[in-house]
Amino acid sequence: MVDVLNMSLFFILSRFLDNEFFFLDNDTKISKVAPNSWKKVPTSTFVLFFRVKFFVHDIALLLHKLTRHQYYLQLRKDILEDRLSCHEETGLYLGALALQAEYGDCMPEVYGRNYYRPDQYVAKSVMEKIALPYLKEELLRLHANNSTMSTDESELEFLKVT
Repeated sequence: MVDVLNMSLFFILSRFLDNEFFFLDNDTKISKVAPNSWKKVPTSTFVLFFRVKFFVHDIALLLHKLTRHQYYLQLRKDILEDRLSCHEETGLYLGALALQAEYGDCMPEVYGRNYYRPDQYVAKSVMEKIALPYLKEELLRLHANNSTMSTDESELEFLKVT
């Protein structure tokens, strides 16, 4: 069972307005931040985001698998969208860890050499600094180096590096 207290310490609901995330207070009713159209037409879409509220220095504080996974997902997205920056080598290594987490062991003979889109694994800022052919070869090599790592191990290593 997920420890709700552990999750609520690190995550919070937020909404996205004018290219910025705004956290909702814990006691805020969703109906207070929802657009009028959502209140009137129950089938209209209204999106809130589950975001990291506090970043931790020690990932051992993330006690549960689901907490670590959600934390990993946000850090990965923040790096891809250049909200968090990293050196090119680190960016490539993180991309390879994400590939390992999603695909498992590198098997170009099964998937082909173009089994992923580089922009889904490497930040735009890193892609702008490295020639695409080299980037793809390096990601493939780094992904192969991570063979035998499970999804959980890959995500945990990603968190340790970030």
